[in-house]
Amino acid sequence: MCKIFAQIAAIMLLTAGQPQHISAQADDARQQHLDAINAYFGSGVTPDENGVVLVHSAFGPHPENATLPAGYYDRLGIPSPPETGDYFDNYVCSSGELMAFNEQLEKAMESPWTRDQHPLILAWLESEEKPVEVMIEAVHRPKWFTPLDPGYDEDGQRQPLYMTLLPATQQYRSVARYLICRAMLRTGEQDFEGAWKDIYHCQRLSRMVARGSTLIDFLVGLAINNIATEATVTFIEHADPNAAALGRFRRDLASLPDMPDPAAALDFTERLMIQDAIDMLEDHDYRILEGTQYEDPPTLLRLALLPVNWDLVRHQTQDMYTTIVHASRLADLQQRSETLLNIDARLARRRELSTDNVLQRVMEQPTLTAAFSSLVADQLSGLFLPAVNAVDSARNRSNVRRQLGELLLAVEQFRQRTGRYPESLSQLAAAEPELTVIDPFAAAPLTYEVRDNGFTIYSIGVNRKDDGGKTYGEELNADDLRVSVAREAG
Repeated sequence: MCKIFAQIAAIMLLTAGQPQHISAQADDARQQHLDAINAYFGSGVTPDENGVVLVHSAFGPHPENATLPAGYYDRLGIPSPPETGDYFDNYVCSSGELMAFNEQLEKAMESPWTRDQHPLILAWLESEEKPVEVMIEAVHRPKWFTPLDPGYDEDGQRQPLYMTLLPATQQYRSVARYLICRAMLRTGEQDFEGAWKDIYHCQRLSRMVARGSTLIDFLVGLAINNIATEATVTFIEHADPNAAALGRFRRDLASLPDMPDPAAALDFTERLMIQDAIDMLEDHDYRILEGTQYEDPPTLLRLALLPVNWDLVRHQTQDMYTTIVHASRLADLQQRSETLLNIDARLARRRELSTDNVLQRVMEQPTLTAAFSSLVADQLSGLFLPAVNAVDSARNRSNVRRQLGELLLAVEQFRQRTGRYPESLSQLAAAEPELTVIDPFAAAPLTYEVRDNGFTIYSIGVNRKDDGGKTYGEELNADDLRVSVAREAG
């Protein structure tokens, strides 16, 4: 049946004539999209208040060995940094030592250590101190604007938006690792004030990075925040700060900027990127399909790309983005997650190129061109729409980890003030009504367990199943989120 339909469709396609509309202004449209994105995210940002300006004083002109286009620095309002300088390096060791460096890095981030334990990491901390101090200054600036600029090709035309380099975004992870390694070293050396400052700087870095204009920026910010939250637990467990210090730490966390709403990047940058991709396909520029399942597309899809009404494709993809953005902005976690999950499932069904799906689309649409336009729009949505449910899950997990970290400090402060742990989280909340003790995944109180030498607080996590506090890697499919303090007796 599918072969017969394909043959009929091929005949109709080959006799349909030329495409209805071929954009001759793709380059101008791309520039307009780029200007719109940068104007939106860079609105009101001046170089002297933009932390990203200082980032390039720390990273230099080639973060992650990439060369950024000159227009990038023009949009920042600064000249390109000098080729040589005291710039941050992700590691300082020979290629033969890299495996040992990474092994020491993992251990140095996990628990307090001393100078004789991880020599490669110690050398790294000492060599990169100056650029990291510049990065600390950067994250304390009030604004954070990273321009998007894909540069130009050899013919002087704008590169596609999807080719925009984001090398600094990935290098921020290395700065976060540096800060946490140093925090654990300072904890091991009993420099608890210095250790907390490094953790706090890492927390602030996560908030600033997440302000970028793409979902990649947001996800990297979440990853850095998770690193900082885990370090907070380890620090509190080993430092055992007094009530006054805990109060100061809590005020520090309360002063942090809020994590941004990822719907802004989805609604603006990601939306315009798919429009840029549609403009490319309309001009028979198929680079956007390189490396995808459509790089050598089946005959039916290859033919379908010819008689497409691209305005219909634009309209359908825009409607889809509007639907997803609206769902992403739902305040209730459970309602938002369920809505996005349903959208994801519906998109997956519509992207199937089965006989039944193709025939159904033909019957739904007034013309064959409209049917193929709808099919193409769905395939593009699958390529360029992020896995929004996965992004939302990462966002939810990170939010709960922050909530658990805040409760950890509150419980410890209660113990320092009273000499005992609170009997329940409700007792803690009665003393501090501003605390949130409800598990967003369960719409019920978080689980709190007290032991002689510590305590555990946990959420049931994304799977909405109580795994007894077991988390990733501890049991098959377990995904509870927890913080736990266990001190040695005496």
